[in-house]
Amino acid sequence: MTSFAELDLLARTEELERAVKEIRGIGDEGERTEKRVKQSTDKMDRSFRGLKKVVAGAVAAMGAAIASGAIVRQIADFEGAMSRVGAITRATEKDLQIMRRTALDMGASTEFSAAQAAGGLQFLGMAGFEAREGVEALPAVLDLATASGMGLAQSADIASNVLSGFGKEAGEAASVADVLAATSSRANTDVAQLGQAMSTVAPISKSLGVSLEDTASAIGIMSDAGIQGSRAGTALRGTLAALASVTPAAEDALANYGLTAADVSVETHGLSGVLSTLEGAGLSTADAMTIFGREAASGALTLIDASDRVREFGGTWRG
Repeated sequence: MTSFAELDLLARTEELERAVKEIRGIGDEGERTEKRVKQSTDKMDRSFRGLKKVVAGAVAAMGAAIASGAIVRQIADFEGAMSRVGAITRATEKDLQIMRRTALDMGASTEFSAAQAAGGLQFLGMAGFEAREGVEALPAVLDLATASGMGLAQSADIASNVLSGFGKEAGEAASVADVLAATSSRANTDVAQLGQAMSTVAPISKSLGVSLEDTASAIGIMSDAGIQGSRAGTALRGTLAALASVTPAAEDALANYGLTAADVSVETHGLSGVLSTLEGAGLSTADAMTIFGREAASGALTLIDASDRVREFGGTWRG
């Protein structure tokens, strides 16, 4: 006869076996669940990869369309600019082809696009440059725009004004650009202000034989003293005009220092030479105002006091 203890042990054993079966069942169900999750994940991965391919294809197609549209616009801009260049310069077909090739070359070798280079030719044409002159001057205009941070229109305007003002050929545009850029880097002025000053004084400088380099030097010295832009041009023009046509009152003032009109002739002695003579004479402010006039006297005195710097500054380009 089975004892109570044995019955109790048997019951507990059966209970344990049921528990083990349940645990095994749970484990099997977990494995099945894991397989289903993995299958679902694999499906999602395949779907995602497919979606990525679709998206990548769409993006590539969109990029190609955008690039194609941009190219079309660039071509249209270039052709439009060249049409305007042809109309403004009235270039022959041969010259137009040369300008077209030049603009394309500049577009490939500079920071400017071919359409922008063509715009530079347009601005030069508007300034009166003929087709071949524009082609010669264009590289210098682009360099000047890069060095100064100005737009092509303003750079072309300044370069053309200086070339015309000093009676220089288009082929000398590079030297003009170099002088302007160098002056702006060494004096308290910029290319735009230099252009303003040059437009005012260039004709009289040319007529008296004052070089572009000496003119730029004088403007740079005055700019360091706070006389900038058109004010510098006006002051230098007044100074040169007073020295070119000495009034009777000015002759009397010069006589106080043992000087004559011939001693202060810019055409004979050059600008820096005359300034050195006046500095050595110890010209007073009152006599400076008599000789140069009230408006130009401040600029003239600035140059006289810095005559050595004007000579050194100008000598930079002459070696």
